Amino acid sequence: MYDDAYRRAVRLLGTERTFTSQLERAGRQLLGHQFGGVHARDTLPPVLRSGRRGYVVNTDCLVDAQGGQACGGGVHWLSVLDIDGERLMSDPLGRVGTKQRSDLDRIHRPTWSQDDPEMPADASTCGPRSLAALAVGLAEGKQAFLAV
Repeated sequence: MYDDAYRRAVRLLGTERTFTSQLERAGRQLLGHQFGGVHARDTLPPVLRSGRRGYVVNTDCLVDAQGGQACGGGVHWLSVLDIDGERLMSDPLGRVGTKQRSDLDRIHRPTWSQDDPEMPADASTCGPRSLAALAVGLAEGKQAFLAV
């Protein structure tokens, strides 16, 4: 299912760098009412208590907590799946992305999917790959999402 979802996301987004507005549009098309939008790491809503909702989150922040200044323009997209009060995350870079997602670990304390990469470190397909992982999790549940 992941490969089919990834192909659908690539048809909508391409394989170049993706932006929030593009991911919002594609997420709504692919995932419908279960898509909770695109967020910076510090603007992700609280965990959904019941049901399923998927988000795309950037490892960058909206506002720097120390200086109150705006953060950078985005670094890397990940998928976040809330299922009945539990927050799960999947990084298409796998273990390669561990350092850049450390703030997400600190803020949200999620359960992570397998640490195998779905993309090379120099690729720009993290947006479509994050949507594909969400499609799997929303359709097939927690274990399928964690296996991505």
